[in-house]
Amino acid sequence: MLNHGRLYICGVLATACVLTAEAAHAATYYVATNGKDTNSCSQAQSQSTPKQTLTNAVGCLAAGDTLLVRGGNYPESLTSAVPSGTSWSSKVRIANFPGETVWLRPAGGLFAMFFGHPSTPAYIEFDGINVDGSSVTAFTIKVEAGAGYNAHHIRFQNLKVIGPLNPNPGNGSTIITYSSPGNPTGAGFNEFINLDVRAAGHDSAIHQDHGFYIGSPNNLAICRGPMRIFRRPQNCLDTIRQRS
Repeated sequence: MLNHGRLYICGVLATACVLTAEAAHAATYYVATNGKDTNSCSQAQSQSTPKQTLTNAVGCLAAGDTLLVRGGNYPESLTSAVPSGTSWSSKVRIANFPGETVWLRPAGGLFAMFFGHPSTPAYIEFDGINVDGSSVTAFTIKVEAGAGYNAHHIRFQNLKVIGPLNPNPGNGSTIITYSSPGNPTGAGFNEFINLDVRAAGHDSAIHQDHGFYIGSPNNLAICRGPMRIFRRPQNCLDTIRQRS
């Protein structure tokens, strides 16, 4: 494990990074592209009557619950919409249905996923939910803290993330964590495990187009092979920028 300021990098085989076993989930819900958002949360606990959109389906979740996402493209974003867990043993988990490929692929907007103002989301896990932010204009995934709010303990694992293709000036990072002066110790303890991260575009103004921009304390990143920056393979550590 290497300590680069406040960012901790460990290899895939580092057993020290393995977390403790987690308790059983309270309930499992389903969402599918051919589902119906008019289905109730009770109905969405059956594979035969799933919800249609993640935005609607996450409203069913509480600490300990799991949402299984059937394969396909979901043209939507998740911005401060996911309820919190209470600990890693009672987290909210959103995962691909086993063996199926899922893409969250919004057609526009600032973010594909945003965690922060005005809420304080925590203990949320995304597993196998690929995120294509090529059409957004700020950042694909942002975890943020500021005065009165603090997103923390968000885990992303076993997924691909694509950065904005034509970001606004001063934007463009594929994944960013940021603790503002109003909460300088917030937005920490997030985990990025076994990811394939690609920066698609280029911010020609101030070059804020990193694969990772880590601007908050105590985050864990485990890389899966080389990342792709502007379609050129780069060493994982070269693509991670730690805020000074």
